[in-house]
Order: sequence, then structure tokens, then C-alpha cells
Amino acid sequence: MASSVPLMSVLERFEAADPGFIETLTKCADAQGLRAFAERWQKDTRPWARAQLIQYVDQPSPWTSRPVLHRRNPEHRPLWKRLFKLCDESGDHELMALFMVQTDRGANWDLQMRFSGNTCAYLRRRAWRHFRHLGFRDASAYRETVLLALRRYEDEDLQSGRDLLRRWGLVHILFHESPHLLSTWSRWRLGPDRALSILKPAPAFPTAWEGRWTELLDLLAEARARTVRWWAMEMVRAMPGALSAVPAETVARLLVHADEEVRTFAATLLPNCAGLSALPIATWLRLLHVQDMTVLEAVCAAMQRSISADRLTPAQRLELACAASPSIARLGLRFLREAPLAPPDRPLLLALADAQAVGVGDEVVKLLQDQVGVDALLPCLDSTRKEVRRAAWLWYEESPLLDDPATWSRLLETPYDDVRLPMTRLLEARLDSRGLPRTIKADDLHAVWAAVLLGIRRGSRHKLSVLRMLTRMVEADPMHAAAAMRLLAVALRSVRPPERRAGLAAVVRLVVRYPDLGAEVARAFPELRIRSMAGV
Repeated sequence: MASSVPLMSVLERFEAADPGFIETLTKCADAQGLRAFAERWQKDTRPWARAQLIQYVDQPSPWTSRPVLHRRNPEHRPLWKRLFKLCDESGDHELMALFMVQTDRGANWDLQMRFSGNTCAYLRRRAWRHFRHLGFRDASAYRETVLLALRRYEDEDLQSGRDLLRRWGLVHILFHESPHLLSTWSRWRLGPDRALSILKPAPAFPTAWEGRWTELLDLLAEARARTVRWWAMEMVRAMPGALSAVPAETVARLLVHADEEVRTFAATLLPNCAGLSALPIATWLRLLHVQDMTVLEAVCAAMQRSISADRLTPAQRLELACAASPSIARLGLRFLREAPLAPPDRPLLLALADAQAVGVGDEVVKLLQDQVGVDALLPCLDSTRKEVRRAAWLWYEESPLLDDPATWSRLLETPYDDVRLPMTRLLEARLDSRGLPRTIKADDLHAVWAAVLLGIRRGSRHKLSVLRMLTRMVEADPMHAAAAMRLLAVALRSVRPPERRAGLAAVVRLVVRYPDLGAEVARAFPELRIRSMAGV
């Protein structure tokens, strides 16, 4: 082979513990020389040599998206078989677990190594025979070693039921005692009128797994194949008392698993697991970021039962209450009710007015009403959330701000129809059919405010009548100048220029007649030069 690397280069890199040893080895095509090298490699006690041997054998599934460290070289068949037999004879259980996974991988692996069908079947059966003998001798060592193998199978190895039945060693580990499976010399098959859907865990050496739910849960967290994870879950479910003895740390680990089935299973364990109250707050907050409604519901319920509000900082409680998830938001609101913020920090609660969670508007408004007071009303009425505005409007109808003209002005400028239209109807109740106040008593400016604001809003033809009314009110009683000037400032900015000039002339006349009104005019009309008017 023109591109082949000499065996001597392989041996030199091996002795020097060169990082490029595996890459050089895969390019060597000296089949007999490599076979002779196998025993030297297998017996080398250096940790580096052991790591290289594991790397050489432990390749990912040929169908996986994970990077392949090196490609199989068909000329390595003698090396591969010799290593296999040496590990079997020496009782190297760890490497035999890796060999079993590789021989189980089926057709793609067979083609890469170019073994005959009979040789492949022999290697699979011999790999399992190693563990069958181990199971009879030492059940604990058997369990620990096959757990290593189970972690190596991948979803790409088990894409169909046919794939599962071709995994000789795997089926022995998971379903050896199943009455629904029959074995031939090279593969498994289903019994008559049987289906894979009826399979239940029936492992070889079942006593090796009794009470070992801790190892099974670790396998559940780390297994790459869905079939293996399902088997681990079913094994744990079948163990009496296991579901109520799982540590909270283990459940928390499963709750963030990538597999939805594992997360759902962990959510069923959460209510009864041990040590929930001792979980760090950072762990709870991490669990609340899982994008799974089943998990969120379970975590919020467990957190409500197990965590006191004072374990969270004010910022954490507020962050939870502002969350987009209704379950998390309700949890945060509950914590804020149990441990209210200090008075200086309560303005921070106004951020709740724009909380994004659906269905918590009433609770948000009630909390703000109780802890912030009327100062929170306008932010709630300006909320981007319709349900918050609806709850806030009910509060507004019973609040002192109902008769506050400044609030009317602000609410009529809101972009939200569900606030602006009810406000318009309230103001209409104070006017007659012409859009003028039902009363013109100087001591009742609320109706005048209503006329001005509605006129601005609708472009009323009665604006000039209202302007004249305001001027007469001030002339009759300067005590109402402050309120009247605010009204005039609003009204004059909504009329045409000739009408605005006439209104400003009336303001000037008022200042000339009542010089003490200069300060009020300056506040309402900062564009006017009060000093120059004083000299008129």
C-alpha cells in the first residue's frame, strides 16, 4: 500500500507516548506485524498506553453525528481480533464491554472490518459469553461492567426494532429472561404473535440489579440510547420503595435532561424525593429555566412546599414574579406576599405592571394595591397587558383618583381603547347634550375639565365656549386660577391659531387685572414672557 506507514514508525511513537500514535497506527497496513504488537500493547502498564487502547476500541456508532476519532482499517483485523482475545483471556472486563458494543453494532461495523458473517456472529457470542461467565462468578462486577457498556449504545444503533434484535449482547443484558424473545445462532427474534411493544425489562442475572436503583438512575442520566433509558426507568419503577427514596440532587439532575421522557419521569419522582428543602436556591432557579411545562409545574409545586420566601433575595423574588411562565409568576407573587419588600424597595414592584405571564393580572394588581398603594394605579392602567389594565380599571373606579382631572387627562391620551373608552364614558356622564358642563358653578371644576378634555379628544365645536367659560370663572374668583390655568393650557394647544391668539389675549388681560396671577400663568404658559406683561 503506497500510503502505508511502516510498523517501525508505529512502535517508535508508542514507546515515546507520542500524541499522534493512534493516527499513525491507523495508517499502518502491516497486518502480521500489528498482530504481534497486540500483546505488547495489551500488557503495557502505562496509563497512557491504556488510554490509547480504549480510544482505539471505543469508537462511536458509524451513524452518529459525533466526530469519529479514526476510521477502521480492514488490515487491522488481526490486531483487532488478537486484542479481543487477549482482553477476554486476561479478564479485562472494561475493554470487553467496549468490544461487545462494537461487535453489536452490526452491518456497518462488519463492512468496515470486513469480517465474514460467521466471524462477526462468533465475536458477538464470545463477547457476551465473557459477561455470562462473569455474572455467575461475581454479580457485582458484572453489573458494574455492563453499565459501562450500556452507556456506550446510541440512538443511531437502535433506529428500528430490527436493529434492537441484532444487538446480541444488549438484548441479553436487557431482556435475556423475556418469554417473548427467542434466540438463533446469530440473532434474536420475536416469538409467535409477539410484538416489541409488549417487552418488559427481564435482564440476565436479575439478582444483580435488586435494590440498585442508584446505579440505574445514574445510567438513566448518562445513557445515550432511548431504549436503554426506557429500560432503566422501568427497572426503577418496579423496585419497591425506590421512588420515595431518590435523593433530590439526583432528581434535579434528571429534570434538566435532554430527553422529555426522562424529565417527565423525574417530575413524578420530585414530590416524594428526599432532601428537597436542602437543595440550594441556585439549583431551584436553574430548574425553573427548563423549557418543559410538566417540569415547571412540578418544580413550582415542590418549591412552594419546600422553600420559605426569605431564602430568596428581593431581586430573586421580583424576577420570579415577572417571569413569562404563569406557574413561575404565581410562585414569585406568593413569595412577595410572604416576604414583602422593604418600603424603600417597593417602587421596584412597579415592574410587575408589565409582567408577561398570562392569567395573573388580578394577582399582580392586588399585590401592588396592597404593598405600593395608589402610586401603582397609573402604571397598571398603562400596562402592556390587557388583563392588568382590566383589573386596574376596577381598582380605579373605587380609588380617590376617580375625581382627579390630571388622571383624566393622562388616561385620555393612553393608546389602549379598553382604558380610553371607559374614561370617555365617565366624562360624558358629567356633560349635557351639547358637550358643556351640566353645572357652571365656579366651585365645581370637574365638569369643566370633562368638557375641555372631551373637546380636545373629539374636536368639539364647543371648545371656544369652554374657553370663555374658564376666563369668566377666573375673573369672577381668582381663587380658581391654578386649576383654570392648567385647563386653559390644555385647551389652547388644541385649537386653531386665531382662536389660540384670542385665548392668550384673555390670559394677558387676566394678568394685567390680577398681577398676582403671574406665577400661575408662567407655570401654565412657559412660552409667554411674564416680565414683559408685567410692564403693560
